[in-house]
Amino acid sequence: MSMTEILRKAMEAQGIALSSEQENQFEIFFEALKETGAHTNLTAILDEAGVAEKHFADSLLPISMNLIRGDEKVIDVGSGAGFPGLPLKIVCPGLDMTLLEATGKKAAFIEAAAKRLDVNIHLINGRAEEIARSENARMCYDICVSRAVARLNVLLELCAGFVRVGGRVMAYKGEKAAEEVKEAASAAKALGLKYIGTYPDTLGMTQIVVYERIEKLREVYPRKFSNIKKKVL
Repeated sequence: MSMTEILRKAMEAQGIALSSEQENQFEIFFEALKETGAHTNLTAILDEAGVAEKHFADSLLPISMNLIRGDEKVIDVGSGAGFPGLPLKIVCPGLDMTLLEATGKKAAFIEAAAKRLDVNIHLINGRAEEIARSENARMCYDICVSRAVARLNVLLELCAGFVRVGGRVMAYKGEKAAEEVKEAASAAKALGLKYIGTYPDTLGMTQIVVYERIEKLREVYPRKFSNIKKKVL
């Protein structure tokens, strides 16, 4: 099967019907990944089935789980090659989407891919713990999503600074999500976050762990990354 056919089948299993235009956008995205991935380290997964299921369909799980309506202000922290931010934007064009990536080559790819896809996104090339302290980003977003960046007790500190009171952090995690939630309990408390729940993908291993900001973030957070690693909350 082609990448599009594999993706269509995966999305139907999630209860999402892609339009022909959206399928075409995902095909363009796939071609861009293959072209750039041939000479730049974007992702280890570049085959049709892997990209369709493990990157595209996986990125869209919050939509199928009704965790994203489609009109929120969202930031994708540590976007890498554009996941989950670009797939979310393709399927929900009404999202006000920002993608944050520290690696210059990956940020350049995201910018080029967004132009080829003809989607309007905001791109920030920088480190999460630094950008979260800026006036234009601190507690300015409804949702912060992040996929495959760090263990939850570290990831929460990197993400917490972006969401407003009432906003949510959504972390893509694997089969050890419950273990990481327990490990991150003290971090969540220190960062003013409340654990809402873990939403499993019944067709795969990915789970979406959700936290809500219930109080303003203390000025001390996020700390420098060296301090985050040295003394995890």
